[in-house]
Amino acid sequence: MKRGPNVLVCSAKADSDLHKVLKALFDHKADLVAVHSDAREFALQNAVIKTVVPYHPGAIKFFKEKGVEM
Repeated sequence: MKRGPNVLVCSAKADSDLHKVLKALFDHKADLVAVHSDAREFALQNAVIKTVVPYHPGAIKFFKEKGVEM
């Protein structure tokens, strides 16, 4: 069964250091996989999706630093 994307949602008022949360998630992917095998699919290549919900500036900063096209 193909699953849809996982989406992290936060308030537009969230701290501008939100990029640190994304960095921690990607830096510790092995820990995520250890608790949930579906985390194997978690990758920069599929992290950005087309959505009507705008990306938080911290998320934009993180993905640009990683060279991910937005």
